[in-house]
Amino acid sequence: MKTGRYRGVTLVEMMLAMGIMCLMGAALSAALSATISSARINESEATLSIQSQRVMSRLLDQIRGTSLHRPYSVDTPEYEAYLTGNPMTDIGFSLIDRQPGKGDATYTYWWDKDSRKLMVKCDQGETSTSAVLLNNVTEFKVTMWPGRSERNIATGGPHDLLLRAAIVLRITDGTSDNPHVTLLSGSVTPRRNLWTGAHLNYTIDEIIDENTGLLR
Repeated sequence: MKTGRYRGVTLVEMMLAMGIMCLMGAALSAALSATISSARINESEATLSIQSQRVMSRLLDQIRGTSLHRPYSVDTPEYEAYLTGNPMTDIGFSLIDRQPGKGDATYTYWWDKDSRKLMVKCDQGETSTSAVLLNNVTEFKVTMWPGRSERNIATGGPHDLLLRAAIVLRITDGTSDNPHVTLLSGSVTPRRNLWTGAHLNYTIDEIIDENTGLLR
């Protein structure tokens, strides 16, 4: 009876097989790492986009729904020119939200360039609160086009209404290596000024403190 003889695996073949398996494992590990990294980046970009869009929507809605607005920087030649009818580009703005039963609420939005934060401050009665709306803001500018109420046209008063505002917001995800940048822009017209701008019962010059130049 013949007995079959089977050739075993040599050491070279075993080492070659192990090397191929190691290469395949490294390739799979790199692919998995890239997939996880890409998923995290996509999640970060999506979160950043949602946050910035939410803030932009809030700013436009508040401007649209109120009738008293003003640039942030009042102690400037640009603001003096604004009162005479010239558009002004600033790092923020203020508005008054009339709330029946609660009193007027003054909201001030501005960009702190040094800390790269978009800030908001609300003054209502004796209560004043501040908060950070967005971090890692690399650009925030508001261009405001002024108009005049019928009363101020008749009396030769300053431009006391906002006709239109345009906002530009640029924000990054905060990473130093190849950061993701989100750029948003929007334009808005205050509805109350559009509908009843010539017949307002109050104007912004009535609520500016003569001593400080700030909204009362």
